[in-house]
Amino acid sequence: QAASDFFTKLNKHTELRGLENQQPIGGQIDAASLATLKQQFPDVYASAKVGDFLLRYQTKLIIYDYNADKIINAVSLG
Repeated sequence: QAASDFFTKLNKHTELRGLENQQPIGGQIDAASLATLKQQFPDVYASAKVGDFLLRYQTKLIIYDYNADKIINAVSLG
């Protein structure tokens, strides 16, 4: 369950401009998922760590560190 200010903090980042009204799919990354993702997409997940949030929008994939309030990576899709 995301904290009440999760999307408030997230949507302040410029990488999210234009996506504020979309509901992403995703959640927190666990160790098993991270190992698989790093193997499949090493460039995308190089800086990701356990506990970061992986959020998939229609046009972007966002890796977000909520505690540090930092976008780890933003990848355009499609």
